[in-house]
Amino acid sequence: MKRVVIIGGGFGGLACARALSGCRTAEVTLLDKKETSDFLPVLPDILGGRVSPDTARAPLAARAKREGFRFVQDEVARVDISGRLVHGRDNLYEYDRLIIAAGTQTNFYGDETTARLAFKLDSVRDAEQIGAAIRETSFDTVVVAGGGYTGIEVATSLRRLAQTHQLNFRIIIAEASRRILNALPEWMAHYAENNLAHMNVEIALNCRASPVADNQVELSNGQIFQSAMLIWAAGVRTPSFVREIGPTAEKQERLAVDGCLQVADGIYAVGDSAAVVAGGQSLRMAVQFAVAEGHLTGENIARSLNGKPMRAYRPRDMGYLVPMANHRAYGLVLGQKLRGLPASLLHHAMCAAKSVGLRRKFRMLKEMF
Repeated sequence: MKRVVIIGGGFGGLACARALSGCRTAEVTLLDKKETSDFLPVLPDILGGRVSPDTARAPLAARAKREGFRFVQDEVARVDISGRLVHGRDNLYEYDRLIIAAGTQTNFYGDETTARLAFKLDSVRDAEQIGAAIRETSFDTVVVAGGGYTGIEVATSLRRLAQTHQLNFRIIIAEASRRILNALPEWMAHYAENNLAHMNVEIALNCRASPVADNQVELSNGQIFQSAMLIWAAGVRTPSFVREIGPTAEKQERLAVDGCLQVADGIYAVGDSAAVVAGGQSLRMAVQFAVAEGHLTGENIARSLNGKPMRAYRPRDMGYLVPMANHRAYGLVLGQKLRGLPASLLHHAMCAAKSVGLRRKFRMLKEMF
């Protein structure tokens, strides 16, 4: 029996565990620092009150029992490649095959003050904390650092939260570059800008945000807000132990992989932990790729353990959608531009489809619609 260790209970890690469920030569252990698998695409919806926290998180222990793998709640500190050993905070885990599916976390770019004072949105718990802080504190302003799709989702969800609870505060997106959605086509930026203006969300371009003290935020254009919250959505990176495993690529410092998603012999990376090159550039971080990569990796490990050749990963890009909280999503689906209510309905349906369990799927549909 070969020991297979999966680090991370997100989309990629769980897809890998599921693909290995029928492999009789593998003993699968999944490690995650949380006891639940959080449905990350709906974190802004939790903040805005559209999706309940319980709908967005599934207990990993129950999933493990149902699908025949072992789950251990532990935080990984480092990986000893030469010794084939994973060092957790609580225990050591020996492996014959290792899958890195640890995702990403908020990147504060080494700024300890921002890391200490700003809010982040990496988990369901983070969304709950932001919502509670806004409802319990009379902020005059909420600044969202980062004008990418996450920052825009957060800002529109904040407006929905304010309207639901009859709160009155300014919402400002501080974006360091010349336009929001700098990595996406320009038509999307224009569409989002118009909708943000309609929702009374302000945009400060060529502008950075930083916390000065508790409830005090300063913008690089000279504005200082005395009663303000800062939500940091200005970038992500892989956890430190991932960056120490092997060569990384791009600003998120994802692990470089070969055609079969291997980092090194017997070590694989999937989802947001992997920099998969297709068409001359790394694939964007997306649920569809994480699931496909995790599933193929599980199959490849089973094949290798049974003396069969592994198969190369061939990504298929179905497109992407970026939602806004007033049902004005936008994106590209199968090469076609999609925006407005139809795009939002498709986004909601996709989230429900990817939820775990029939009851949770129906609950997701009911809450999002």
